Amino acid sequence: QGQTIASIIPTASACSTGAHLHFEVRDGENVQNPFSYLKNINLVDNSGGDPHSASGSWDWPLNEPIKFNQGYGSDTSAIRSRVVWYNFHTGIDLYSSDLNIKAVKNGTLYRGAIACGGGTLRYVRVDHQDSNIDTYYLHVNY
Repeated sequence: QGQTIASIIPTASACSTGAHLHFEVRDGENVQNPFSYLKNINLVDNSGGDPHSASGSWDWPLNEPIKFNQGYGSDTSAIRSRVVWYNFHTGIDLYSSDLNIKAVKNGTLYRGAIACGGGTLRYVRVDHQDSNIDTYYLHVNY
C-alpha cells in the first residue's frame, strides 16, 4: 500500500488517445465502482459532468492534484456523446502530472499486457490479501 507500482504512459498508448490511468476495482469477476472504495478528495473535473462522489477509505492511486477524465458505468459523458466505442466504462480515468502510480491497498503485484487497438496495452494488477478484491491499473509503464 502506497508503494509505486507503475507509471502513467506520458503519451497516447494502445486503446487510448492520451495520457491517463484507467483504475478499476473487481470483486471476483465483477467490476465495481471505484468511488465506493476511494476517499473523498477534491478532484479537477474534466469529465463533462460524470458523477464522482467518493465514499470509501482507500487512498488514491495518484498524487494530488488529480484530474478526473471519465467516470464509471454506462452513463458517462464520453459514452453519451459517442466519442468512445464501448457502452460501459469498467473503471475511472485519472491523470496527475506526477506520473507515479501507487497501490491503494496491500497485496501481490502482477504485470500483464493484452492486445488492444492494434497495440499492446500494459497493466498491473494487485490481488489484495484481505478480500476477493483486485485492483487494475491500465495504460502504464512498468
